[in-house]
Amino acid sequence: MPVCSELLAHGVCHTDLCTASHILDFFCSSCNIICDSERTFKSHLGGRKHRAATKTPTLSNCLVCSVILPNSNPYTLNQHSQGSAHQRRLSQLDVTPDPWYTVTEAEAPINSIRFLRETEKDKHGVEVSHGVGTNSTDGGAEVDFGTIDPNKAQEIKKVVTLRLNTPADITLNSTRLASSAGRSSRVSPQFHVTEMDSIALPLKRLVSLPLYFRSLGHRGYFADRLELTFHDKSLRKSFTITRPLRATVGNVTDLEQLRPSAPYVRPPPKPRRDREEKLVDGIKPSSQRIEWVVELPKAIMPFQLRSILESRTGVDAKLTRVKQLPGMHGDLIGAGPPSYSRFWETLLHIEEHQAEIDLERYDQENVELSRHNSYFFLKVPGLAEKRPSVLVGDSIKVRPHKPSEADNKTWYIGYVHIVRKDEVGLRFAHRFVPPLGTRFDVRFCLNRIPVLRMHQALATAFAEPRALFPTIVHEKPHLTRRHVRTVNPLVDQNPPQLLAVKSILSLPPGSPPFIIFGPPGTGKTVTAVESMLQLLLANRTIRVLATAPSNSAADLIARKLLESGKLHQGDLLRLNALSRTPDPDSIHSQVLASSYVRDGSFRFPGVNRLLLADEEYNQYRKHGQNAVKPLKDYRVVVATCVTASVPYQLGIPRGHFDWIFVDEAGQACEPEAMISVKTLAGSETNIVLSGDVASTTRASNKIPNLTSIGSWTQLSRKTDEHGHVQPVFHARKDLSKNWRNHPAILRYSNERFYDNELESCASASVTNSLLAWSELGRTGFPIIFENIAGQDLREASSPSWYNPMEVSRVKDYVRMLRDLRRPHISTTDIGVITPYNQQVQHIRRILRGSNGEGIKVGSVEEFQGQERKVIIVSTVRSSANEVEFDLRHTLGFVANDRRFNVTITRAQALLIIVGDASVLGLDPLWRSFLSYIHQEGGWKGSPIPWEGDEAGNAYSAGQRSAAALDDLALLIERTRTMNLSLGGGPAGNADDVDVQEGNVDRPWREDE
Repeated sequence: MPVCSELLAHGVCHTDLCTASHILDFFCSSCNIICDSERTFKSHLGGRKHRAATKTPTLSNCLVCSVILPNSNPYTLNQHSQGSAHQRRLSQLDVTPDPWYTVTEAEAPINSIRFLRETEKDKHGVEVSHGVGTNSTDGGAEVDFGTIDPNKAQEIKKVVTLRLNTPADITLNSTRLASSAGRSSRVSPQFHVTEMDSIALPLKRLVSLPLYFRSLGHRGYFADRLELTFHDKSLRKSFTITRPLRATVGNVTDLEQLRPSAPYVRPPPKPRRDREEKLVDGIKPSSQRIEWVVELPKAIMPFQLRSILESRTGVDAKLTRVKQLPGMHGDLIGAGPPSYSRFWETLLHIEEHQAEIDLERYDQENVELSRHNSYFFLKVPGLAEKRPSVLVGDSIKVRPHKPSEADNKTWYIGYVHIVRKDEVGLRFAHRFVPPLGTRFDVRFCLNRIPVLRMHQALATAFAEPRALFPTIVHEKPHLTRRHVRTVNPLVDQNPPQLLAVKSILSLPPGSPPFIIFGPPGTGKTVTAVESMLQLLLANRTIRVLATAPSNSAADLIARKLLESGKLHQGDLLRLNALSRTPDPDSIHSQVLASSYVRDGSFRFPGVNRLLLADEEYNQYRKHGQNAVKPLKDYRVVVATCVTASVPYQLGIPRGHFDWIFVDEAGQACEPEAMISVKTLAGSETNIVLSGDVASTTRASNKIPNLTSIGSWTQLSRKTDEHGHVQPVFHARKDLSKNWRNHPAILRYSNERFYDNELESCASASVTNSLLAWSELGRTGFPIIFENIAGQDLREASSPSWYNPMEVSRVKDYVRMLRDLRRPHISTTDIGVITPYNQQVQHIRRILRGSNGEGIKVGSVEEFQGQERKVIIVSTVRSSANEVEFDLRHTLGFVANDRRFNVTITRAQALLIIVGDASVLGLDPLWRSFLSYIHQEGGWKGSPIPWEGDEAGNAYSAGQRSAAALDDLALLIERTRTMNLSLGGGPAGNADDVDVQEGNVDRPWREDE
């Protein structure tokens, strides 16, 4: 069980329902775990995980003087401990001069607590009290100022009383707060104490000492420590008694509402599933009973790879063995033509294996199925949040709970026909007739269709070097460029976009892939759509396949093509996955009208007359363009990357499409983005990809460091980096005009990631619309950072994190924006980005009751390619102790440049960030960005905890040492600069449970 992080940080836990351990007898601070017995503790100290955790160099920490000395410093621990300053402070604390208080960095948190508890004890007959308080186990009492309304600037007073209970000549020499000594970056300067010097304590009489807390309107949890130094003249000895102070500034109602619903209990690891010896298949939805011309492969994992993944070794050991397999090179770029397919097939097997393990955590035991006609309905907790994600056509296995011996190995497969908010409707085989009241065990099955389509694409014969590994030798002479009469007049006013369109039009058949490189808001999709329209207008026989990783991105392409007015009715087919629901509330009417819907479900049209059902063909003949057409007759087909293989499976021949476009290619892993290319491209098919290397790849919920990092990165490198191949210079055009962000919002990203090459061209009527808002830190600067010292919490059985203080503040900002009359801000104008699923759910719930229904709240990956007039970011993390967990699992915003870049570039007119600067500031990138906001006047909340003009990389080693965070800061830097490939990384020492906890906050798949 992990030890309470707040106890480690402050020496006291403020969370009433905290279920982390507060017993420190068998605590290992290196690993942050507590053992239940001495025997278990000794076993842990000799284990692999502990040895790995203690390999890193430590610092020497003197708790008496609150200094940390690097091991490399010639001023050794021994010299320091014998120094006069150290000895003087030690004598005042009235503790034995024991090396116990001068320890290594790894031991510091546990011994800090013991040290602080020692100072909280009453001594020498002096009793320190303050009336009603929460007594600590060592006899001290915490001074709690309670929860204070941030909208009422007020000063709260508490009185501490001193009483001498035994005859002695004792004086109070000094009173001070720990914050006045500058010992910690986490204490608050908002506490004040009346200083008293040389006051003799009368026997049995009270001496009052007033304490004050001034809220200043800064929200958060605030802590400090009162230090009282006394002198016993008779013994000629000084000693210190301390008392912890705390105050909470926030909305009392919100914080009460956001208390954990139940204490967090880490679920025990589930045993791996036993073998299912007998399976009885169920009834699939009618829409999914298709006779494919090309069947999907079985794609069975090789035995050698499975034995590696199921071995009882850590991730590092598995990585080493995987890299020794045939075709694995340890670097994605190393997957050259001979081993291209094998390399990616291995990674896909690994991803699928971990996905199955992740899905097992949602298995249920001893549950009911309710029957309605031919359907059996199963309650699925977390279904609305896609935890787990269940789509129409998925399969779920059930068996009677505690079955009889004869039935022990029989599982019944039910196929999902209906998906509701918290339940699914299943159909089983007709022989499945359980007695009334039967209870069941349930297993969720991984939908293999997406990964099987990737395997299928990798196995195809198409492997032309000009498409997969282009070099200068594949370049072909360009066609003569003709005058372009643009469909979209904005393209005509944008020279980089117009040049990209002309370059695409001049490509001869069979050219290397053309890349439209576009930073955020530069119009990549607009450029791709204009190129498609120009090609279609120039030649009536040209056929185009347009793909994108997500349904929203594919819908956007279809909508822009249809709204151009240049396509005839029936020219375009929006090809949807069968698992997607044709919901008119979420799909634009034009896009829905261009899709094939029958009986309330999306369908696939046949390739030609022979594959169309009779009623479909008769409708086509009768109504012409208004009815479904054979698939081969459409001029444009728009689909997601995964669904783009459907034409191939239905029998569309290779080379049928003259052009294949892959928009937002950086959001897909390479095998996903290449499905359409590998299955449908011919020797003369041209390929166009668009994306941004500084934008984020969609997060994988599989084993860290064994996943791809996006086809855009791959193909960009293959055409750009001299170290591997020669570039095809004409095959890339960079867009430089930004049509989204206010210049102040764009500025930092432009300078940091794009060499200041972007030009802000967005409409001032949009980007300047909130420059006079009264809540801005400075009028005219549309970025707010509010520094809030919050709390990381978990609840019930969910390992995901949330921060009540930030949830409440996000609600406040939404309310204030929605209350504006000029300009009017609608719910569709606002987006909320946060990295943890639990924070997403809490924000959604609190917004439902505060005029925020309909506001999109999600992870940064869900906002890729999108924009909002206002973006609110909740970073959540307020505990540096948990940052390493995020780094191991590529979660959160720290040390993730791409996620950071996408986050801050979604806002058009206003960017609001709510977070804890003391944690974000560990990352030089965030530190630099926050300094920029401070310099421009956008800082709100608690004061900046470093010099406001300090550059990110100037975060001094001395400051890091003072916070005992050197190793963490170095880990952040290693994570940032690491090549995310098979080379290993922060996740190397993660155990299986740790990996599964990290995967909870990764987005699950949407419809294919």
